[in-house]
Amino acid sequence: MCDFFVDEENEEDNDEDNDEDEEESEVIYLSGVALSGTVNKKGITELISRIKIFDKLFFFKEHAENSEKDLIAVRTEEGERIGHVPEHKALLIDMMMDAGKRVYGRLEKKEPMGRGFKIVIGVYAREKKVPKGTG
Repeated sequence: MCDFFVDEENEEDNDEDNDEDEEESEVIYLSGVALSGTVNKKGITELISRIKIFDKLFFFKEHAENSEKDLIAVRTEEGERIGHVPEHKALLIDMMMDAGKRVYGRLEKKEPMGRGFKIVIGVYAREKKVPKGTG
């Protein structure tokens, strides 16, 4: 089970592509996720060295080879693929994306691990604020 809370510290994203209605939204922290697919990836060391803690990351559905299910890939703002969300953690993100929620990640931790990196991201979603007195 996942506990939800409002992330007031990161509520102001300073995104240039914010919609006007996002001013009326809250940022909700959904979960922390350790990414898969970062071992033996060509160029991963250089890519990870450019990403800073709290950088915003984006989710994309991609067809998985040898599987009927899609992967939730994680990419930088420049579109570079870092890895993917493990299947057991991807369902929540997949459902929220299908529901039209704006779901994104922020880098929380990066450390060398064997031939790759352990990459942990926080998963966030935007939720419209309910006006006081209507909930």
